[in-house]
Amino acid sequence: MAGLTTTKKRPAGPLAQLGLAVTDGLAFLSFAFVVATISAVALRWILLHPGVSGWDQVQYIDISLKDGLTRRLDGAGALPDSLFNDYRWMPPGTRFLGLPLVSLHHDSNAAFRLLSLLLFVVSILLVFDAGRRMSGIAAAAGAAAMVAVAPIWVRGSEEFMSETALIPALALALWCLVRDAGPHPPRVLSVTMGVALGFGMLAKFSFAPLAAVFLLMLAVASWKRRSWHGCLVTLLVSSLLAWPFYAYNGLRYAAYGRFAVLWPLDEMQG
Repeated sequence: MAGLTTTKKRPAGPLAQLGLAVTDGLAFLSFAFVVATISAVALRWILLHPGVSGWDQVQYIDISLKDGLTRRLDGAGALPDSLFNDYRWMPPGTRFLGLPLVSLHHDSNAAFRLLSLLLFVVSILLVFDAGRRMSGIAAAAGAAAMVAVAPIWVRGSEEFMSETALIPALALALWCLVRDAGPHPPRVLSVTMGVALGFGMLAKFSFAPLAAVFLLMLAVASWKRRSWHGCLVTLLVSSLLAWPFYAYNGLRYAAYGRFAVLWPLDEMQG
């Protein structure tokens, strides 16, 4: 989007340039240390505690295992019916991530959680690269490190939950938005953005309003460029991914989302 990026002036003198290089290097090393530490702790936790804790995580792993069993017994043709009709109150984004694992018979609890760890690292790198394109290495390293230590991201690195699909979708959408800030973004970027937004909506119902915000920002950028091709492609791709499930089960997603918000409040009042 126009106006999203900033042009960073490089210091003129050699000493100033050296100082900037040292600052960038130290910032990047600090960021790498944070990510490596979180990843190492998560990996150790996953390997030392193969059992799954928490009902939600058990539920996501169990339904992924059921999808794998459905594919083996009834064939791939039975999967659409399962994805649309089983666990109809949850969008199936996390189940899509589990399908390759169960198809390859890597269906241990640790395999699902290691996938979460891998996607956590990829997501943090996307956030870092987005920040680097906007404000340079030092600012990007600081921002990405702060995101990495957020409790929801740390938890997402260790558990196979809806965040396993939500976090990379959000990071990819942010990265695409920054890449779109250039005057001539590559056309494939519109497809990638559509995949990110569509998959984000399939990860969690609460992502839908955020997807609308992303689309609004793209629409503003398209209006400034006097070219609507990219925005329309993004809208089309995201709709093709998410709309069939929302058309069929959208009311159930909304009802479950309302329950998830109000239930803790009712418990506190009761």
